[in-house]
Amino acid sequence: MQNYTPSYRMIGAVAAIALGFGTATLAGAQTLGETVPQASGSSGGLEKYGDSASLSSGAPITAPGTVDGGQPVNVVVNGAPEGARIQLWGPIGESTPATELEAASLSGGSTTLIAPEMPGSYQLRYVDSAGKVLGRRALDVAAVPVVLRVQTPVGAGGALEVEWQGPARPGDRFEIVSDTGGVTESTPVAGDRASVNLSQITVPEARGSYELRYVTSGGAVLRSVRFEVR
Repeated sequence: MQNYTPSYRMIGAVAAIALGFGTATLAGAQTLGETVPQASGSSGGLEKYGDSASLSSGAPITAPGTVDGGQPVNVVVNGAPEGARIQLWGPIGESTPATELEAASLSGGSTTLIAPEMPGSYQLRYVDSAGKVLGRRALDVAAVPVVLRVQTPVGAGGALEVEWQGPARPGDRFEIVSDTGGVTESTPVAGDRASVNLSQITVPEARGSYELRYVTSGGAVLRSVRFEVR
């Protein structure tokens, strides 16, 4: 039998392929720059629990996958040690880097966060008392249809008819804003989120151009439309 000795070129090619696989694995485990530690005795891979990535020796993050904006989100991590926290990061996949939006301590392995008002993709991170990332899980905030229409122009001091649809959560409001940026009128939103509603808002006495805004309890402007007072 003839002996075969691989060339240095072939050895280099195999090494490059192996290195490429290693780089891909590392990139998958360090999404958004965090470091997910290896489980004791593992080969460095992450065990998947649904869309949650956590230690193979630890419990997964239990949380809903999709929520409405502003909704309380119950998060559970079985066996979480004292001082562990859940962080909310996002938005994910935007042009700007994700930032920490909220954090809450785990008490008895559970805590509650408030989902962001703005629709999009976010991430829950399970961290220990030193801030070390132990697990992560995707959290999507669903888009709610927001409709805002008005009849324009309207007489000074008259009633502006507003056709709208939105989340209609406690604390949501309509604001009328002048060209200088001042809020001239604010009234609570009252209606059914599942259908288009009709409301009336008193407009300012001063003539000019204004903007009507749908503002959430957290201060996010979901929709705006301009109108004239004559």
